[in-house]
Amino acid sequence: MKQLRTISIWALALVFMSMSECGNKQLTDNPPFTVGDSYSQEWVAGVESGGSGVNLIVQITDLQEGVSIDSVYFRGQKVDLATKPGDDSTYAAYLLHPPKPDMTMSGDATAEYGNPVPKMGEEYNLGPDACVIVYTHNGKKGYTKVEGIMRKEAQAYPSAPNPDGGY
Repeated sequence: MKQLRTISIWALALVFMSMSECGNKQLTDNPPFTVGDSYSQEWVAGVESGGSGVNLIVQITDLQEGVSIDSVYFRGQKVDLATKPGDDSTYAAYLLHPPKPDMTMSGDATAEYGNPVPKMGEEYNLGPDACVIVYTHNGKKGYTKVEGIMRKEAQAYPSAPNPDGGY
């Protein structure tokens, strides 16, 4: 009987701890800053091994005292959000598209064992034109959602010139 009571207390403590983490990630409607124009721009390197990705640019003004911008959730990734050099109100995040994993496709389900499990959804149900900015205000983490991020035309970078100066 005593063991059952101890197990019950530990189970309740575990439930309360897991619920407290969920409460910490509540979205704030009125963050201690103003979000202005924001846009995303996909890019592709000129060589296959150069990769591809998305740049996210966010204008943040009226930053209150004691606030620091940490990171951003955008298109299924969490990346740092930092100011652009020389412009304290323009923040940028640089996302790389991960290479597509090798997968086995077969009519036999057992042959597909070991394939990576796809993501079933994001923490905040974000569309391709929305992000969540993570910030710290007086030592406490805060989260605010930004929607309506404009998409700029994709940028294709040319391949690097040959070291001998030829093209």
